[in-house]
Amino acid sequence: MNSPQSAREVASLTDQELAEFMALTPEEAARIIPNLMPLKRATYERMAQLCDDIALWQSGAGPKPDYAILCHDHTPKDAP
Repeated sequence: MNSPQSAREVASLTDQELAEFMALTPEEAARIIPNLMPLKRATYERMAQLCDDIALWQSGAGPKPDYAILCHDHTPKDAP
């Protein structure tokens, strides 16, 4: 795949970057970040990536994101 999204999927956030994205205090980060399950951490990393892509698009420095993050846990079961 040659899309910008697929190239960025490989990169992951450092613990500090993740704590900043989640707006955690250093004490909260020390308690929460090490205990994040890999799937939960990956979700937060994708959310941060989407926020970055939207900011680039809104500033005119990047293409409009052509993807979204879906939460199956909070989507009605009868949704299309």
